[in-house]
Amino acid sequence: MHEHGLGPNSAISRLPEIKLFDKDARTYTFDLYLVDMARVYKEGKEDMRLIGENTVKEMFHTAVGLLSVSLVSMDKTTIYEALFEKSSVTIFIISRDDDCTGRLMETNSSISKNKKNQKAEENVKFMAKLREAFHAVSSKSTDDDDDAYESGTEEASDFGLVFASDISSGSDGEESDEEDKQELSKGTVENKDDDDNDTTEECCDDKTAISSESCSERADDDEDTAKKCSHGYHSFLASCLERKLKVKEVFLDKNAKNLHSNDLLPLLGPENRIAAVCNFRARKVDNKKRVIHITFLSVKKHLRRLGIGTRIIDIIKTPQMSGLYDAMVVHADLNATEFFARNGFSGDPLLNKQWASFANEYVNCLLMTYFPPLSFGSPITSSSKLIQSIDKSIDKWLVDTGNVHQMQYTLCKRLRAEVLRLQNQLLAQDSLVQVLKREVVKQAHIIEELRRRLQKCGGDADASTSDPDTITFTMLPPPLGPDAQLSMCFNGVTLRDCAGDMDVPSFSPP
Repeated sequence: MHEHGLGPNSAISRLPEIKLFDKDARTYTFDLYLVDMARVYKEGKEDMRLIGENTVKEMFHTAVGLLSVSLVSMDKTTIYEALFEKSSVTIFIISRDDDCTGRLMETNSSISKNKKNQKAEENVKFMAKLREAFHAVSSKSTDDDDDAYESGTEEASDFGLVFASDISSGSDGEESDEEDKQELSKGTVENKDDDDNDTTEECCDDKTAISSESCSERADDDEDTAKKCSHGYHSFLASCLERKLKVKEVFLDKNAKNLHSNDLLPLLGPENRIAAVCNFRARKVDNKKRVIHITFLSVKKHLRRLGIGTRIIDIIKTPQMSGLYDAMVVHADLNATEFFARNGFSGDPLLNKQWASFANEYVNCLLMTYFPPLSFGSPITSSSKLIQSIDKSIDKWLVDTGNVHQMQYTLCKRLRAEVLRLQNQLLAQDSLVQVLKREVVKQAHIIEELRRRLQKCGGDADASTSDPDTITFTMLPPPLGPDAQLSMCFNGVTLRDCAGDMDVPSFSPP
């Protein structure tokens, strides 16, 4: 593997081809290449080494173009620098030439069939834009020293015209026939391996949210890096626009009806062959955790229904590609969160809090994380580093769990003691209320007995008697009626209502 542990130890590695099928069981074959851009440019072989039929430099510019039309708010300088990062590698998915020519036949056949309708007029306007952009770019590509991308200098002369059919909005794109549109729409619905917006970007504001001090320190180096890796930008863009014009002119020719797909082979360029591109890197978090960071992922719009994006994610997840890692993260575009969620990524904020060191590098996107399985399926022994790591994690988990259990158990025991105390207090209060109730009933009976005795002794005696021991009716409380006697029963009276915490004196009959 490389020093960063991503892929084979080679600047350019060809990976096994992949075969995918659409809803009509049509087979698409793609070639895969893993490229370390920084290493290729360091060796000075960007114009000699090939990725398929094209040079590394051509595919580098093509990848930037495809990413720029997918991530419309991303500045190309940021894309160039990310793909040129020393700790990153880029996967190129390349279509076969027969599929590319077939695509050109499908998207341009309506030009020769309908030369007098509204679509023909739209095609003429589109070709006028192509010619205008081609002349503008060609004038900039004459000076070899200035043939590099500069942020904010381009207008209509953009990759948006080259990849017109892959712009999500479709406002300035090529117009395909209605049947093709319906096929694409159905394919997107029926094949849910990829979203219609199968892209991910780290930043949607063209700028990274890095501190001003670090920006000022790296400004000169970044400018030199961007200029070096984007050299030949205008020349390449001009060649793409020229090929685009020639393809349109071929289908406008009177002999276009007899055109065969093989006749378009000389007009194929890297912009036709590239199907998808993905850039990812390895990062260290707290000098302990190894994290795979997917920086960019973009798939051509008409191929998204095949599940290419999911296949790329599956390749990156393997230890053969990324080595052993603790997590895989992505700054997902807000339109692609469902795609990554289906591929095992989680956007839980608490889960992603551990990546705070680089979580805020980019804005207008959602940080999502995928955690690999404990074992990648390879035979392991008890002495392997993986098992040792698992054992350490288990021990740490046991300690943390024990601390939590201790706190929870202590709290439960204290709650139990509090409940027991309240129960005893309630029983004591209830007992006191019952004692007081019996005492009141007892006193009531004594009063009734005294009243009866008084009546027997002559309650109608002269009120003017001077005997102080004589008891009169006015000295006794009124007799208790039946309702009053029944109300003496306990009816939910508490200690606080009866006597509070005060001592209640005992009563005895006279």
